[in-house]
Amino acid sequence: MRLKSLRIQGYKNIQDLKIGFEDKEGITLLIGNNGTGKSNIIEAVASIFAGLYENRIHKPTFDYDVTYEINFTKVSISLHAGEYTIHVNDEEMTKTAFQLRAKEFLPENVVACYSGESLRLFEHYFQPYYKRYVDTLKKEDGIPVLPMIYVNKYNIKIALLTLFFCKWEENEDVKRFCMETLHIKRLTKVVFHYNNKIILAWPENAVVKMIKQINAIGGVGAISPDTCTYKDMEELKAHLHYLDERMFFKYMYAATMPLDNKAIKDIEIEMELDNGVVISIEELSEGEKKYLLIKTILEVISTENSIILFDEPDAHIHISRKAELKTQLLPYNNRETIITTHSPTLAMCFDNSHLQGLGKNANGYTTSISRDKVDLISQITDGLWSAQELNAFLASNKPISLLVEGKTDKIHLEEAFVHLKSNYPNLDFDVYYFSGADNIPQFVKGLNTCNIDLVHRKIIAIFDNDAEGKDCCNKTTVKFDGSKNKKGMYAITLPITNTTIENYYAKELFADTYFQVAKTGDFSGLITKENERILKQAKIKFSELVQQANDPTIFIGFKPIFDIIDQIRKL
Repeated sequence: MRLKSLRIQGYKNIQDLKIGFEDKEGITLLIGNNGTGKSNIIEAVASIFAGLYENRIHKPTFDYDVTYEINFTKVSISLHAGEYTIHVNDEEMTKTAFQLRAKEFLPENVVACYSGESLRLFEHYFQPYYKRYVDTLKKEDGIPVLPMIYVNKYNIKIALLTLFFCKWEENEDVKRFCMETLHIKRLTKVVFHYNNKIILAWPENAVVKMIKQINAIGGVGAISPDTCTYKDMEELKAHLHYLDERMFFKYMYAATMPLDNKAIKDIEIEMELDNGVVISIEELSEGEKKYLLIKTILEVISTENSIILFDEPDAHIHISRKAELKTQLLPYNNRETIITTHSPTLAMCFDNSHLQGLGKNANGYTTSISRDKVDLISQITDGLWSAQELNAFLASNKPISLLVEGKTDKIHLEEAFVHLKSNYPNLDFDVYYFSGADNIPQFVKGLNTCNIDLVHRKIIAIFDNDAEGKDCCNKTTVKFDGSKNKKGMYAITLPITNTTIENYYAKELFADTYFQVAKTGDFSGLITKENERILKQAKIKFSELVQQANDPTIFIGFKPIFDIIDQIRKL
């Protein structure tokens, strides 16, 4: 399954958005700030295919065009003003004829994994299919089709059981994941808690048969008492030898979903870790639980003909382990996976080809950031910015973007503006730092010559008022002289001669921090390099202290800086 292109029109804040998937190699990261429409794209994809599986269950309320390839077949589908236009290998087909051959032309399933507390995605697009799945199970002795599968924290227990239900002798990858990523050696106890009233009300369907088989210890074969305990997973697998891992998950999913009428109320699981410690499943970290769900989706629930929708899968995963997510995903790039994230750490793990930047236009509608723009900005920053920073700059809908020399400059300007904003009610900006004054001129000159549409933004580079800062300001070729620049590019030095950003506080504030840092050093033979080190450490320490300051009066000195920025805004 490979998505080729998708166009969405009229869904929430997506007025008209087109995304190309041709070069994404099966993995697309939707990156952008909050409110740029990442989750709305996930919902739109779910709505599109929910409507294609069964139009009587769900009907999309927006127009779209989608093109994909499945089983060596090219499929193009458009929905406009409630009317479908379908082409299979460039030949037009009616919706009725298409659905009669749905197994050939539609993904085997759409699997969504959501990190948040909201059940909107489930309730709107997945719950109707789940209800039909359970209703069919009640009537038939077989495995109903479940094309829309929603996975979240309620499925962690059955996900763990499913991975241990796999035949490890045939699946070394799952074995390594359980033992090396989760550090689980074996499951030492599994206790099922039943809802006898519900089970007795159901007909003898496949799920009830499975539950009775689970309960058939010592040949009992009935749902009494209300709990059943297994000493290890091997004992449970012996009772359910007729199931493979996919069937096991499907039946467990039907029996344990967080709706009314659950056949299995709860499952207790204890496990032995590789260090010999025995813990319950609740004691796994949130990150480990998330990896557990992701692995189960990739390995068991989905196939190469699936679409997988991950909404911020790296949430709750420690920053040091986010890179492992790429390792988990890459072996499964033969299916189509769409991921939302605003994590720069995760974005940096993937090549630019996998990233789809999103922003908002002046009217608040979602816009797509082209790869060409990202690559161009990457070139003129000489790789200084991460992929996330590149997309953040291109996606910004602020009227002004400030370019500053270092991270502490960014901190001081943002913190000062928080306290002085009431003096500048029409001023709004974001700030980007360049790790040195000499990195800015190349970027400004590059923007000035490449004609990138920055959505009517003004770009203002701000330099220290020292020899290096003045030289770099002149090198930009757009030094502010009081007049308007047609391309909206400006460069200024700090308004007071021979100053850096720290000089805009009362003199004694930074001096105190400098001497505190100096006292912690070993200065046998005070040399220039040591002075530079002290100054650097003092600047970092001072920026940390400023962020904790509660006295707004210490920022009064920044007014001349904001006066110049506001003057440029009015041009």
